[in-house]
Amino acid sequence: MFENNQRGRAHRQAGVSLIMTFFIMIIILAVIFFISALLFVEVRRTKNIGDSVSALYAADSGIEKILYYDYKVIPYIENTGEMCDENTPCPAGQICENNTCQIPAARGLCTIFDEGKNPNTCPDGTGDPIACYEKNSPYIVGTDDGVPDPKFVMTDGCDPNVCADCMVSFKTSFDGREYTATGKIYPVSDEVLIFEVKSTGTFGTASRGVNVAIMSLNTSDAIAILDSCAEVVGNGVIIKASAFSTIGSSIGRVYATIKKEEDGSVIASPIEMPFDGDKKYYEGTWNGTGYGGNYTVDVTAIDNSGEPPNEKKVSSVRNCSIIQ
Repeated sequence: MFENNQRGRAHRQAGVSLIMTFFIMIIILAVIFFISALLFVEVRRTKNIGDSVSALYAADSGIEKILYYDYKVIPYIENTGEMCDENTPCPAGQICENNTCQIPAARGLCTIFDEGKNPNTCPDGTGDPIACYEKNSPYIVGTDDGVPDPKFVMTDGCDPNVCADCMVSFKTSFDGREYTATGKIYPVSDEVLIFEVKSTGTFGTASRGVNVAIMSLNTSDAIAILDSCAEVVGNGVIIKASAFSTIGSSIGRVYATIKKEEDGSVIASPIEMPFDGDKKYYEGTWNGTGYGGNYTVDVTAIDNSGEPPNEKKVSSVRNCSIIQ
């Protein structure tokens, strides 16, 4: 009987040991699974970081390609036939090439894929390029119905002589990377051109984009006023404008003048327009009290260049609601 009790106890102890071993194995497997999951997440995160960096470099390649061909690969559009050398330079705006004066294109963007006009055209890559096409500027319109102001619609915007209202888009693949780049130039006023370059690069599962915007100003004025407009808000009129100096001085004052539309007589002036640092433009408000007829708004900016200071005025600014 004593021997049978010993055997029963041994069997019970063996069963308990087996259960404990089983639970210990489950705990170890759970720890291993948890650590493996953490390592998998970290490895995937590290891979995504690597893919993101590669995608960013791919996007940057698209930006650099457009800027390079726009600024450095500029074709000659006319051979004047005039001889030139280091002692006989070409007239202003012309370049001496092979001892002959050549007239260069305005920029390289509009001939980036035109082999007929630019022998050093950009290679297509693996994607089909979208040829230069005129893009009528939607950014400034002249009427409430959205009809573009003819002054800002260039039917020859992609002509190499002009190249001021045009867009080019293309796709390129290399080393497992791919980018889609778009270069667009368009006018926002008689004096200002905006050159936008956008590029999206992809690698693996990552996608990154880079955008560059360059504003060029063609004016002899010391002050430029951009995006000036007025809009009715409640019982008042809010007047907005961006103003800056083109000669390195600072803007000292911006104000608005309200005039009757029928005879140009002044209703209210000056409506001071202080600079709003958060919105990055000058803004003022006219309460419009006591006048119910039609009126126009002029915006004037004055710099701190000296005595007398430089001054620039924009007459009859647009309604903000029709500036797209």
